[in-house]
Amino acid sequence: MSNRRFAVVLSMVALLLGGFAVHAIYRGLDTVTDAHLPHILEACVDGDGASCYSYAGMQMSRARDMALAALEMCASDSKGESRFDCMYKLAMAHQTGRAGQRNFVLAYRWYSTLIEHRGPAALVEVARNRLRTVRLVMSSDQIAVAQAQTRSWLGLPVEPDIGPIPAVLGSRL
Repeated sequence: MSNRRFAVVLSMVALLLGGFAVHAIYRGLDTVTDAHLPHILEACVDGDGASCYSYAGMQMSRARDMALAALEMCASDSKGESRFDCMYKLAMAHQTGRAGQRNFVLAYRWYSTLIEHRGPAALVEVARNRLRTVRLVMSSDQIAVAQAQTRSWLGLPVEPDIGPIPAVLGSRL
């Protein structure tokens, strides 16, 4: 066999072995991550917003409802800096449908809450732009409900003519 052919065969073998090694490493990392999930969830339940954010990121594709609950717990942490990221993630999940069905009322609520809480300037600016986009596809009734939900979350009085706030409203998309 010529040197050139030998080098090509050796390169192919090295590439194949490298692929197996990468696969084994990532499988090992998944096992380590899965082993730590209960501890991360426990820290989240104990009030650590950063743990809630991490848990939600790891679970969004597997256990969406648990991930959304973790993000809401993180968003309610009045002292944690990660609460702004959690509000943004919640808004995006509801706007894009990653939370299940698209829910523009909840997307509006979380963008508005982020803006009202005066999060980091860059994140607030992105939230304002996204809020304008969401508003374009909402009816005036949906906007009123979303504003009432935002006011309620912020602990402000809700206008009495809104009526009961439905859990999910459809959109015009």
